[in-house]
Amino acid sequence: MTGIEVDGTGIDVPEGASRLAAVRIARIELPALCSDDRLSPAGSCRTRLVRPTAGSRPPA
Repeated sequence: MTGIEVDGTGIDVPEGASRLAAVRIARIELPALCSDDRLSPAGSCRTRLVRPTAGSRPPA
């Protein structure tokens, strides 16, 4: 497990979890059209904004 902060709330997520997975673990509502299981993967929808403050995380 690793600790991250989402919208000012500290949460623990599994090591290697994507940013989108971390947000979902925190139960934060976030649009994610590029991650819909009914569609093919595409990382270009640009509906989310993430600002890493330290370290490196894999993209959603």
